[in-house]
Amino acid sequence: MALSANDVAQKVFQMSFRGYKQDEVDDFLDIIEHELDERDREIHELRSRVRALEKKDDDFLL
Repeated sequence: MALSANDVAQKVFQMSFRGYKQDEVDDFLDIIEHELDERDREIHELRSRVRALEKKDDDFLL
């Protein structure tokens, strides 16, 4: 399963008596969400560049 920033943003954890500190978990999830957004933007940009280079290569071979 590919994990998206939206998956992280929508994740809800149950509260428990002796659980983790909610603020620390929320802060960490915010970091993960940001990193996933950056990763997805970079992948999109790189795929676009690959397509442009492939088209340029195809045009050159014609």
